[in-house]
Amino acid sequence: MKDLVPVANSIPEAVLTTEDKKNIEVILNFNLPMQPKDATKLYDYSILVKNKAKVIKEMARRYFLQRLNPIIYNMALDRAIECGELVLKAELTLSTYLKQIKTRKGMRTDLSEKENKKIEKRIKDQYKTKTQIIKDEYGLTKQQAKDISMLEEWAVEKAIAQGRQNREIPTRTMAIRMIKEKIKEENNKPYNPDAKYMDHVLYPSEVMSLPPIRSTTLCSNVGIGEFFLEYAHVKNVIAAEFEADRVEFYKTNYPNVKIFKGDLFDKNIQKQVIDEHIAQGCKLIIATPPCQTVSLAGKRDFNDPRTKLFLPILNIIEAVDSVNDYVLVENVPPYMTASPKGLQYILEGKTIAEYIKFRLEKLGYEVNIDKLNGANYGTAQSRERMIILASKKGMWKFPLPFKKQITLMEAIGDLPSISPKMNYDKYYSTPTLTKEEIDMLRHTPTGKSAWDNAKEYQPKNKDGSKSGSDRKGRFKRESWDKPASTITSDCGSISGMSTIHPGRPVVDKEGNITWSDPRVYNLEEKLILLGLSIDKRWCNNKPCFQIPDWASDKLINDVLAESFLPRLAAVLAETIPNRTAHPDEKLEDYPQIITPKPNEFLFYNMYKGRIFYPVVEERLRNYDLNTEYDKQQYINKIKMLVHKKLEEVGLKMNGNLTSFDI
Repeated sequence: MKDLVPVANSIPEAVLTTEDKKNIEVILNFNLPMQPKDATKLYDYSILVKNKAKVIKEMARRYFLQRLNPIIYNMALDRAIECGELVLKAELTLSTYLKQIKTRKGMRTDLSEKENKKIEKRIKDQYKTKTQIIKDEYGLTKQQAKDISMLEEWAVEKAIAQGRQNREIPTRTMAIRMIKEKIKEENNKPYNPDAKYMDHVLYPSEVMSLPPIRSTTLCSNVGIGEFFLEYAHVKNVIAAEFEADRVEFYKTNYPNVKIFKGDLFDKNIQKQVIDEHIAQGCKLIIATPPCQTVSLAGKRDFNDPRTKLFLPILNIIEAVDSVNDYVLVENVPPYMTASPKGLQYILEGKTIAEYIKFRLEKLGYEVNIDKLNGANYGTAQSRERMIILASKKGMWKFPLPFKKQITLMEAIGDLPSISPKMNYDKYYSTPTLTKEEIDMLRHTPTGKSAWDNAKEYQPKNKDGSKSGSDRKGRFKRESWDKPASTITSDCGSISGMSTIHPGRPVVDKEGNITWSDPRVYNLEEKLILLGLSIDKRWCNNKPCFQIPDWASDKLINDVLAESFLPRLAAVLAETIPNRTAHPDEKLEDYPQIITPKPNEFLFYNMYKGRIFYPVVEERLRNYDLNTEYDKQQYINKIKMLVHKKLEEVGLKMNGNLTSFDI
């Protein structure tokens, strides 16, 4: 520890009070034990240092607030900073040990208590779970161990350096904040700096004049992702799905689409899809293989056969090479970097995305890969997805992000509050909660987790004990001023990740504040947050997406969580380059967006029976970026007019419009 004796001796004795002299003696005699070598004693050591430091910290605080001797204040602060550094270093050492503890399955639960007692202690220790080891050997709770395990050497060193520079006590919170800021910074970086984007935003008139083409979807789920493709003049005519209930669900909305039920690894299924794709003259394949095997929200089981689904998908793409021009693959971001050990005999060191790119380029496709967030493309949900665009007819570029995101308030803020006691309705009801759960959520403010509540209103198990789902992202209300969090398969549970309605403050007669809507999102809200709706029709009088009455809540939540955002799919399809129209598809049969003036809406609704509902509202499009594009389009238009006039008089215009030839 720093030698403060010279500093103390430099203070003139005449200015020192009796209390000052006692405090100087406390500071100079302050000492701490050495950090223990036994890892299980490290947390106790950090608590000991913190407790001993309280006296010094309080002294420094009092000298600062009461503007007492500044030299003594700085001496006390030096000691407090040193204590903070010792605690942080001890916790960093402890974190290395905690990270080495392997996850275990725990004791068998199928044995009787008598049988369990017969098992020797050494066997019991062998089957301890990671949580039990952390509690029994290190004296830590699950949350404490989680926080300490987050520490990294660079962050601890940076926190200590910042503490010395800014004269503040370094803490674990400070180091963890630096780690989170770095993670956020890394996540905000573009996945692929070389990804190609459009240089302008397509106008509705340009979208409506796109040559119509046909497509095939693989791993089609229930068809949510393709619902708006007609808006971009893509007609999906073939689908393939493994799950029987999803096939029936799919047929509810697409009775005229040829859907094949079966495993894509089945050569017979592959042949049927291939033959139909060629017969229908399809030019685009959209593949959305299941994400559970690589998603951070899933089990990340790379041995799951579904991880290999990219292989039969590539086989189908190769087999239709003579007619196909475009490929779109959608999956979760970890798909970018996943390179499972069990697949190295195929991948040869490549990630799955790199391998797909490699195979497509061998077929002559130009491949464009990046990570997109659906919230940047007209959907009120933050949902990051890896997108691979491949084209044989020029680079298929990504659309430019929209100028604003849709917030929860804009998306569902006009919907009424719902009582947890309402009668059952498929679209509006939510799962039944206990009185304790309702009280807990009524005391949870907008944007906060129930874990931030007073202890009596924090999550509990049925027996009254503390809930094990102690992550701050669980039991959390959403915020009105942002898009919704990613909808996951646990969206029907209040303990899911950010699944609870934002709620509105309610003030009673005594001035007490609680919050309305103690519930998860209902089905209507979840459909809206996916970009769909149950009470609107879009352009060309297209019916709304239908949920079959027989579908269970679990099935509905699963298919919504695993879906390709339909508005993102449509916007991606807009930028397909150099299309050739399918000979049997007529442009007039596709949606034509008409935007009546505000006072004309009633007229259109009454006399034509149609509500004009654009897939992506024009107000979200970033047309401000089109300045150079508009200028060039104007020049091209003038050139064409001049060229036409010159031809009429027998003259020929040269390329730069500055002279002409006779």
